[in-house]
Formats: sequence, structure tokens, C-alpha cells
Amino acid sequence: MGKEKHFGDKIGTGDFRTNPQNISKSGRGVSIKNQLKEVLLKQGELPIPKDQLVRQTDTHYIFKLPTQEALALKLVNMAMSKNSNGFNALKLMLETFDGKAQQTVDMKTDQVIKYQNVSKQFPDKE
Repeated sequence: MGKEKHFGDKIGTGDFRTNPQNISKSGRGVSIKNQLKEVLLKQGELPIPKDQLVRQTDTHYIFKLPTQEALALKLVNMAMSKNSNGFNALKLMLETFDGKAQQTVDMKTDQVIKYQNVSKQFPDKE
């Protein structure tokens, strides 16, 4: 009953049986977190296939990298830089792998909060 109420005649129209063109044959893409982890674990060495070489200048090799890998490399470069963005990038990487640091708060109050029983206003759905 609830589905029909919210979706109406559109119920069952978004699945893969009715829209097979939405099926991803190659699966889920690589996450940026996994790419960042891979870049960090390589300790500065990153093998890049020769077919990804776009061009070569006198001082650089220009490679075409997947977006996730390029973002991970950019973040590592920012974290290792000496400017103000370096600390923010490093903080972002640490929070990605270790999670945000927990902060406890000890709070006491003398106020009494009055509440009413709201279950009478919202009876269970049938």
C-alpha cells in the first residue's frame, strides 16, 4: 500500500528488467579512497603503462591517467607541499583512512524538559 501511495503508476519502472541499458557491464568503478591508498602504499613509485604516455617534452613525460588516480596523485602532492593547502590535504587523507577524531563533551544542566506523549497523536499505521 505504501509504495503505490508514493510512486503511483511509476512503481517497478526503474529496475533493470525494464531498463536493461542501465546495467553496468564493467561493474563499479574504482573508488578514490582505494586509489589514494594504492598511491600511498607505493612509497613514491607508481608504475604507469607506456600506452598512457601522451607526449614527451624536454623536461617532462605527460601521461593520461584515470581521473581517480590523477586526483589521488594531486592530493598527495598537495599534502607534501609547504603551502597552507598541504596541511588541509594531509588532514583530509588522515580522516579518510582513520576517520574524524572523536571529541567528547561533558554537559550538565539543571533544566527540566517537559514533553508530552506523542504516540497518541500518531497511531501505528495499519
